[in-house]
Amino acid sequence: MKDNLHKTEWSFKEFAVMNGYKPASVRKLIERGKLPAEYEVVEYSSQKKAIRLKPAFASRVKQEAEPAPEAQYTDEEKQIGYTRLRILQLWQQFRADADKAKDADFTFCYNYNELTSWPELKLYVDSIAIKTLYRWNDAYKLSGLAGIMPAWNLSRSTTITDVEKELLLKYYLKPNKPRIEECIRFASAEMETLGIEPKSGRTYRRFIERYTEINYPKVLLSREGYKSFNDKTIPDVQRDLSLIEAGDCVVMDGHVLDFEILNPVTGRQQRMMMVMASDMRSGMPLGWEIMPTENTWAVANALRRAIMTLGFKPRVVYLDNGRAFRSNAFSGGKKTHNKSGEIYLSADETRVTGAIERLGIKVSFAQPYHGQSKPIEKDFRIFAELERTMLTYVGNTIANKPARMHRNEKMHKQAYNAQIEAGGVITLEFAHERISAFFADMINREIKTGQFAGVTRYQNFADSLRRVFAQPDYPQRVVSLHELNDLMMAEEIRTLHKNGINFLNNTYWNNEFFNLKKGLRLKIRYDIFDRERVLIYDLKGAFMFEAQARERVHPMARLLGTDEQLKQLQDAIAERKELVKPVVKAVKTMLNKGADLDETKRVMAAKSSGKLAEAPEPQKPAIDPYEVLERMRLTPEEEIQLRERSRKYAV
Repeated sequence: MKDNLHKTEWSFKEFAVMNGYKPASVRKLIERGKLPAEYEVVEYSSQKKAIRLKPAFASRVKQEAEPAPEAQYTDEEKQIGYTRLRILQLWQQFRADADKAKDADFTFCYNYNELTSWPELKLYVDSIAIKTLYRWNDAYKLSGLAGIMPAWNLSRSTTITDVEKELLLKYYLKPNKPRIEECIRFASAEMETLGIEPKSGRTYRRFIERYTEINYPKVLLSREGYKSFNDKTIPDVQRDLSLIEAGDCVVMDGHVLDFEILNPVTGRQQRMMMVMASDMRSGMPLGWEIMPTENTWAVANALRRAIMTLGFKPRVVYLDNGRAFRSNAFSGGKKTHNKSGEIYLSADETRVTGAIERLGIKVSFAQPYHGQSKPIEKDFRIFAELERTMLTYVGNTIANKPARMHRNEKMHKQAYNAQIEAGGVITLEFAHERISAFFADMINREIKTGQFAGVTRYQNFADSLRRVFAQPDYPQRVVSLHELNDLMMAEEIRTLHKNGINFLNNTYWNNEFFNLKKGLRLKIRYDIFDRERVLIYDLKGAFMFEAQARERVHPMARLLGTDEQLKQLQDAIAERKELVKPVVKAVKTMLNKGADLDETKRVMAAKSSGKLAEAPEPQKPAIDPYEVLERMRLTPEEEIQLRERSRKYAV
């Protein structure tokens, strides 16, 4: 059976069947001059007219080989065509078995549409009408299976001219992302000014949608920019993480927390920056730091904690391209210039640079504006689970804001304020505790996809560590805590008082403070995650010693406290006495040396005059401080009697 694929001339009825039109619609197209540009009307007589391809198009059709049906249609389109053919066969059989063909047509359509007599066919052809059956039948007789294939197959030539396409894409490929109907309206208006009769909006919409399907990268780059184009179209380079071991590469990146934390300096709640370090192979969180803003010292402290967790130095630190990460402190970054154009480094950056260089760690930076190159980004998406459980959660997007942040939500705002006033404010310490607990749970979850699917992060990390410990260079990678001191946070300058140094509601003391002048200005370096100690430096940066947080004693330990509290008080008093003893002894020695010097002068003067005067008797000091302290000390029996009397009077 000859089909329409290589015909060049058709009757009006054949042309209508081929294109899915009604014969009357074909005549209206001809009268309005809207016949596609490649066709023309041939008039053989007043009664005989036909539509044929113009010579240029006809010669092209004759030269082309007939394509196979598989090359013309998609699997879905072919399935629809086969379903239509099966419906035609069932319809013809149904008409042959019926008494009246007209009644058979109605009954067949009713059974198909309402009674779902053939449910397997309705998956591809939802409903049919009597006129549809007759149109399919005529098309099948005329062109075979190709005649009943879906008419919306866009692999065939379109009726839209190149000028129309150019005008549509001119408005569609804009960075302001105009809607399709707007593009069609603007393009149609410009077509009318050029004398081109616009086609239907549905035709233009199909063209734009089809163009987007087969030119998706161009559309994304034009309408959404390079980042969207990169994230959605360019394939990623797949890393083989089995080629590295745990601790070989530490990945670091910053994340603005989606909940508010109380700033200890300003006393206000704000979203803070968490800098996190994780192992590239296993995704194991190794260390983190929370700061009001991302800065060099937050990155340095997070790296320090990661190294402390590992117990040895990583070979490479893989950093983000942000300002804090890309600073001179981590080498290779953009240098800073002063007004005279000279390159300089701040004191903090210089010290951190030296610390990293001394540790022998190599630094690598991620590709700018390319989230796929940073494996830690997916951990932050998992971390959002914890953020949503926080009372002060503010949402990661405008659409995900909690109800209390919407307009006129008085009830939710009142409930939130009541919880905050009742002590619901999130402090830095509380945030660290919750994050630590969440990571402890996360590392024991089974990995569902990826190269290490089926095991947990902790199992992957622990298995790899066994191989790291067996490596010959492992002893050289072990690092001491002292080597990491230069990677602590930026120092604070504090004043030394009688009781030590006050910092973060704690008092830090070392017995060396006793010999230093009070009011002396000293530098301290600290880890906010470890409040038990601070490191003491002089103003030149030379390390002096470590100070510990002082413990407070019971105010009435002798009378109201427990035995343990009493012992704590006695130890504190004994420590004070131990501080006093050497000072008192040294001063007494110095005073005695001064008396001996006066006696020597007197003797020498007497010898020179020939008269040796009698030496005056030495006078004892009016008060001996050491003897006073000894007399103040109670015997154990006296302490027991004193406690019993106090309890008796209390009863």
